[in-house]
Amino acid sequence: MLRQQNIFSLREVLYATLETNGSLSVMRKPEYEPPAAQDMGIDAQPDFFSVTVIDKGRLLNESMRGKTIDVELIKAKAREQGYDSINEIAYAELSEDGTLHVVPMKENKNQKSGGSI
Repeated sequence: MLRQQNIFSLREVLYATLETNGSLSVMRKPEYEPPAAQDMGIDAQPDFFSVTVIDKGRLLNESMRGKTIDVELIKAKAREQGYDSINEIAYAELSEDGTLHVVPMKENKNQKSGGSI
């Protein structure tokens, strides 16, 4: 069970608890913890929650969490990235910071596949 958590020696373990569901919870000794960005002197960027806005070339009107998606905003952000048609996009997600991450249908995102945004 320790090996499944990438712990290969008991000397790395500070505490281990066998949970009622049969799983093992482990706290490593500080010297065996993987380094964090702060430990390495790197400024860590905050994680942003993202919602799927385009799936298989189809623009979603509502996120999985039931929030309405600003369709015009998504179309504008896709155009900024060189997509003339939602049909060119296999998947896209909008981050809380306003960034649209796009996975194109084809390698060449400038290929026209019909229909306009």
